[in-house]
Amino acid sequence: MRHFLLTLVCGLAFAIPCGAGFINAPCPKCGCCELKRVCRVVADVKKVTEAKYEVIEEEVCLLGKSCSEERVVADPCSPGGQRCETVQSPRCGRVVCKKKLKKTTTTVEKPIAKCVVDTVCCQCGNCCQSGNCGQ
Repeated sequence: MRHFLLTLVCGLAFAIPCGAGFINAPCPKCGCCELKRVCRVVADVKKVTEAKYEVIEEEVCLLGKSCSEERVVADPCSPGGQRCETVQSPRCGRVVCKKKLKKTTTTVEKPIAKCVVDTVCCQCGNCCQSGNCGQ
């Protein structure tokens, strides 16, 4: 009976670390049941959208004051056979620089660092993560 109890206690002592850890399965490389979770830094790439603005300049000619001129036009119905007519003729004004804002968006990949959780064997240092070991 004493030998049975000793065997039972020793058997529970070996089974407790496997059940008490985060993962119930032993390490596939060495068979140890002492697994722990650790954080490690992994390089990653993040896509960032950037907006760039530029000013586009364009020269534009504005209209100036129109000039009114009196012209004599032949008209057989009017007395004397002629009549006066006022004609508005447009003129160019000054040159002005017109500015427009142009927006362009680009997607840039920037390197970042992020932390991931790994499961590591305490005895051999083997990295066991979700069934994929040795990575």
